[in-house]
Amino acid sequence: MVNHIAWLRKLWVVMLFLFLLGPALFAIAVGDVHLTPFRVLMPLYVYLFFLAFCVHQGRIGFDPKVGKYLLFLALWLLWAVMSLFWASPSVGTARHLVALSSGILLILFSLLFLNTEKGIRSIYGLWVTFAVIVIGIGIWEAVTGSHLSISREGQYVGIRSTYPSAVFVNPNDFATFLCLSFPFMFIGLSFLKSAFPKVLVVLLMLTSLYFIGLASSRANIIALMLGVSLIFLLPRVRDRLKPVATILMVVVVIVFLGYALSSPAMSSYFDVFRDIPRQVSSLNLDDVSTETRTNLMRNGLALLQGSHFLGVGAGGFESHMAEGSVYYTWGITNAHNWWLEILVDYGVLIFALFLAFYIGLLWNLYRIYRRSESLLLKSVSLATFISLAMFSVACLSSSGLVGALFVWFLFATALCITSRHRVAKGEKPT
Repeated sequence: MVNHIAWLRKLWVVMLFLFLLGPALFAIAVGDVHLTPFRVLMPLYVYLFFLAFCVHQGRIGFDPKVGKYLLFLALWLLWAVMSLFWASPSVGTARHLVALSSGILLILFSLLFLNTEKGIRSIYGLWVTFAVIVIGIGIWEAVTGSHLSISREGQYVGIRSTYPSAVFVNPNDFATFLCLSFPFMFIGLSFLKSAFPKVLVVLLMLTSLYFIGLASSRANIIALMLGVSLIFLLPRVRDRLKPVATILMVVVVIVFLGYALSSPAMSSYFDVFRDIPRQVSSLNLDDVSTETRTNLMRNGLALLQGSHFLGVGAGGFESHMAEGSVYYTWGITNAHNWWLEILVDYGVLIFALFLAFYIGLLWNLYRIYRRSESLLLKSVSLATFISLAMFSVACLSSSGLVGALFVWFLFATALCITSRHRVAKGEKPT
């Protein structure tokens, strides 16, 4: 008899890779929406799962040990639907509902099929493999000035046309992904044995830093500083000496070659790093970007109060801003702030529960890192903890991340690690 569940498990890993790679394969514009592999293949996968579910008469062995987290996600989706009763529906509403449903499905299937040591290894492999591919696409963009069809950078001319966005809409989203994947690349240095793969990983990390700096994404730069601080503070000394020594050796060689060769490309590379302190310090200045974000927050809080703190509905922030705002934002209607968007769209209750969800994941990941006897769980939980901590700041960069699959994949990674540890230890859900 064919083991349908085993085949679905293998297929899900392939699907995750295709979903993340998405627009690099195809992105067909249909009005304001792009048909990507996720939007085409996910309904097909749900159908195949439903057939297998019926064949096995519902016996699929789903015991994720993270019931309270899943209960919150179900409540979040239910609240988003219920908000239609007091909020005016819009195109943004449909977009948010689809994004929320898709993200929860991604988490559920990951918990179902990747809740094993092998599954955690596959998740880690997906993070690193996807990072390698998008960095490669970014290098191609920077060199040729060409972009994938989903990118908005193709409309620019001059130096801006060489800013990479990879499989994302803009450089900010690309920078946010690179920022969140940075800890997974760093942890890889502990697993690798030979010198060449280690040097390759360090070069990928340095390229990530360059792209983040090139995007002038101040939130991601600060998030990266937080992540690097945690990398040095959390692991034991003997765990971090070799990776740090490898990074320092590669950096010294690059700096030496850069100054020895004095090539324009190397000069441009170093210029981006030299400009980072100015970008961070500019947060203290009253520039247009800082004022816009401040006014977006003020408008958001006014909208929240007007909704009696229930929220203006899924996707409601953008639609209300498009209709007019109290404080001027230079035509910007997106929140550019994950926390603000969740608070204003879904209200105080869902925001408070999401905070509990987020802090709970951080706490459990830290406990797993400290207590797990599995080297794999210990290492990947550390990388996920640092990435999730960085998310608290990195999410202030992009215009909106509710529809970003890599964010939901990060949540799925954290939940799969938590679930696997509890299954291995026989712990009860907390």
